[in-house]
Amino acid sequence: MRNQYTKSRYGWLVLVLSVLTGCSASPIKDLAAYSELGRGELYQLREWSLDGRVSLTARHDSWAGAIEWRRADSEEMIRVSGPFGQGAVGINIADDYVDVDRGDGAVRYYDRSDEFITEQLGFYVPLRSLRYWVIGLTDPNESFENIGNGFIQDNWTIRYRKMQKTDRGLLPYKIDVSNPEVKLKLIIDQWNTHE
Repeated sequence: MRNQYTKSRYGWLVLVLSVLTGCSASPIKDLAAYSELGRGELYQLREWSLDGRVSLTARHDSWAGAIEWRRADSEEMIRVSGPFGQGAVGINIADDYVDVDRGDGAVRYYDRSDEFITEQLGFYVPLRSLRYWVIGLTDPNESFENIGNGFIQDNWTIRYRKMQKTDRGLLPYKIDVSNPEVKLKLIIDQWNTHE
């Protein structure tokens, strides 16, 4: 009887420990729905960074990888890489030029970032608007139409699937950006607002 009691007690202990270990290995995010209300102060946010995952699907191509995006005042650094850091590309944007480092030792400079991205990808991605969309804002230079969980702007539909609480309020966790030719999905695992 005592042996059966001991086995039962250890069985419960193993069960409790495995549940606790499972909880600590997978952090719980406090997620919420998107709302445009009270987001205006984020236009004043000059420094932020994010780490996450991105996938892109176009008519003849698709890829997925990790993304790091750092913004400080008017300069931005975007680093996209495939699994295990392979095929990493660094993009630095400042004012009206962009430089690209593909890791081969040669840095290429371009006068206009949106034109460069279109040339490299074979389709248009509005990088200048995306810097607003990624933090849950509309581009102040373009008209837009509100929809339930996002907006339509410059023929792109931006949907915020989930938001997460940060020290600056709610910021996006899952974002879908699409038009009839391109679908971009972004999951932001970590925000840092540097404030």
